[in-house]
Formats: sequence, C-alpha cells, structure tokens
Amino acid sequence: MSRFEKIAFIESFWKMFSIEDNLNQCSDNHLDQILKSISLQIKGHKYISAKLHVKFMSVFPN
Repeated sequence: MSRFEKIAFIESFWKMFSIEDNLNQCSDNHLDQILKSISLQIKGHKYISAKLHVKFMSVFPN
C-alpha cells in the first residue's frame, strides 16, 4: 500500500477512532502502527460494519 493510500485509509477512520496524529509528518513505520491499531480495534468490536464506518467518515467538499 502506498503512503498516500495509507493516509487516506487512516483518515477514513479519523472520527470513529479519534486519531490525532499529523499523518503527513509521520514515518511509514508509524503509519503502519496506526493501521495495525485500527485493525485490532475493528476486530475487537462485533458491531462495526461498513454502514457504521460510512456514518463517521469525513466529508470533504470539492
């Protein structure tokens, strides 16, 4: 996964998991740690679905 894809994926979970890091300044290793943390949190929740994820997604007007 490219750096751009990692940041976009993490930002899609921004509100759901209260991520407060400045992603553009994070190292690739730190981005990987954040992705792993998100993955573990999702596995720990029975009721997280795509529908719930979309509810919390940030909307960026063009």
